[in-house]
Amino acid sequence: MSACLPLAFTEAPTQVDLGPNWRRAVFNKVDVTGNVVADSKGTPQKFTFIENLHTGDLHLNDMGKDIMFKSYAMFFALPFYTLGMIATAHIQAGVAIYNMTLKFFQDIKQGFTELSPTKFITAPIGVLTDAALATAQLVWRVVRAPIFAICAALACIYMMFSPLDGRELYASIEAKWHDNATYRDVICYKNPYCQEKSNEVTWEGWKHNWNLFLGGRVLFLAPCMQKRGNIDEKIQTSQGVKNHFVRA
Repeated sequence: MSACLPLAFTEAPTQVDLGPNWRRAVFNKVDVTGNVVADSKGTPQKFTFIENLHTGDLHLNDMGKDIMFKSYAMFFALPFYTLGMIATAHIQAGVAIYNMTLKFFQDIKQGFTELSPTKFITAPIGVLTDAALATAQLVWRVVRAPIFAICAALACIYMMFSPLDGRELYASIEAKWHDNATYRDVICYKNPYCQEKSNEVTWEGWKHNWNLFLGGRVLFLAPCMQKRGNIDEKIQTSQGVKNHFVRA
């Protein structure tokens, strides 16, 4: 579930609306080929962002009522999201313990097959070490969840009064909550299975998304709050290193 629902009642922000720390800016994007991203007719596509004048960070081109409305929804969704984060920590710990147990028995089997006494020593030590690390990580993720939730809730309140600055603060808190993840780390980033309609969801789609989750992809409460890049961001292309964003 995401708090980033499209809203239609907010007009495009003006510079007066944005305030002294932000501006509306239009960019072209450079892809991995080194060329500007274009549409099917070859016309360069333009992307509009809200730019932080101090850091150069780029955010989605929405503000005001949109962000304020979403902040209310996010505030009331946070308790449920926090429970989900705690449940996620337990699932990840369970998967880690399952994998290390499987490896333990494989090592023991290999020890019998190869008649290797060292396997009977290293296998228990390895599984106990991995289990201790997984347990410590689980405890840390459970303990920190309500702390991050409180900070995120305060950021939502701040967002109600200062939408752009509040959005940036909330984005940084949720990114830290997910170990410095970005919007590119979410399950639905460039994922065709996320485009399926609710009545067309397939088992293959569920399996694909589950594997992405186990592989480290995350579920932000509000991915639309995360920054979309920075004006100084570089990209490795077939023509060398280039700026990812070029002012249009």
